[in-house]
Amino acid sequence: MKSIAVLSMIVVLSSAAVAQSTAARNSLYAEVAGNGMIYSANYDRLLTESFGARVGVSYTAPEEVSIVTLPLMAYYLIGSGNSKLELGLGACVILQPVRQSVSFAGSTEDEIKGNGVLGTATVGYRYQRAEGGFVFRAGLTPFFGTFVHDILRGGYEDVTENVFRFKIWGGISVGYAF
Repeated sequence: MKSIAVLSMIVVLSSAAVAQSTAARNSLYAEVAGNGMIYSANYDRLLTESFGARVGVSYTAPEEVSIVTLPLMAYYLIGSGNSKLELGLGACVILQPVRQSVSFAGSTEDEIKGNGVLGTATVGYRYQRAEGGFVFRAGLTPFFGTFVHDILRGGYEDVTENVFRFKIWGGISVGYAF
């Protein structure tokens, strides 16, 4: 009788260990708009059942210039099952060697130049099964921070200003968890 109880405990504990090891902790997904601004390819890792981190990259080359963005985020998932509320906070590193108009930072008459870091956040919906497969994310992804603007005033003079901006943004993602 004692050996049956020990054997039962071993079976229960080993199946719990197998279930934990098969949980999908990694995700790859593409995001349109969102924390990477125009688009981004992202790698996401759940560090616990509710807390994770992600890194992304985006490259855009409009009109002879290039912009690289690197969203770096930490997030917390609230809820149970496949559908959860995702709350995140992080930064978007911007590598932009030439100044140009960027509409999320202000009017199209203003120009942002150089490299910088913007604060960003996520408040959204996340669908992801624990065992992996399809991932869907959608939500608000605001940007905030101080921007360096070069403003053409009076048609002749270039004036540089540091301006704090807060811009509501949003994004949608699809990908795969494994």
